[in-house]
Amino acid sequence: LIRLLALLDDYGPQELAISEPANYLSIGMWERLGGQSIPSESMEWLRVFRPAGLVLSLAAERFSPAVLGRPVGQLLDRIADKFTGDSAQITAKKRSFGYDSNVSDDMLLQYIPALAASYPLHPEWDAIALKWMLNHASHNSARGPLHRRMVFSKSDKPIGCYLYQARSGGIAWVLQILALPEHIDTVLDSLFAHAYAKGCAALKGRTQQRLLDPLLKRRCIFYRRASAVVHSRNPELLEAVRSGHAITSGFAAESWMRLTGEKFT
Repeated sequence: LIRLLALLDDYGPQELAISEPANYLSIGMWERLGGQSIPSESMEWLRVFRPAGLVLSLAAERFSPAVLGRPVGQLLDRIADKFTGDSAQITAKKRSFGYDSNVSDDMLLQYIPALAASYPLHPEWDAIALKWMLNHASHNSARGPLHRRMVFSKSDKPIGCYLYQARSGGIAWVLQILALPEHIDTVLDSLFAHAYAKGCAALKGRTQQRLLDPLLKRRCIFYRRASAVVHSRNPELLEAVRSGHAITSGFAAESWMRLTGEKFT
């Protein structure tokens, strides 16, 4: 709403305005004011690890006693895994890189600028502001604890990071994936393996153009529930966003906020 009001006021002082996720009502308002949606950044992806667990997790959102069926769901998922071999494939891919580990906010602040620089258009996160956002994201009781992970090559070089919120048996929500272009597969393998080991039924997040093909190869499902929208009078900035050369989600937008996932009464 603040960005929409800024657009009404001679489009505001900013050169670029980005918002995600935007619902259908706000998209209509945005486009009438001259803004655009970004198709490649306007979907969510879902990777199912435990089908029965996913069904029970979705059912529990509307009928909390459904969690009592979790032991049966776990049994069904173990049986299904014997036929699909999904867990073995995820574990095998994890062995292909150096190592990954939990990291502190300070370490993230140390490495994020270099990882974000692989995008020609990216935020220059202020340390104080980013720490505040990380703290805010870590207190989302609906989505669960925030996992902060760095991935390193066999030569100890930082090649990527990811942050996601998750509860065991639930659906994990990925807030941010940053990876050097040549190591996207490695970072995704690390993310999938860690979320699976944590007992997540499924993993989901917002799309980025450079992640589309790697996610498709990992049997992810894509769907559109809300959109990423952008406005700028600078055609070069618009082209950078629309061509996937900009960070438009996660801590560059609003999906880290408790308002997007928390339930308030």
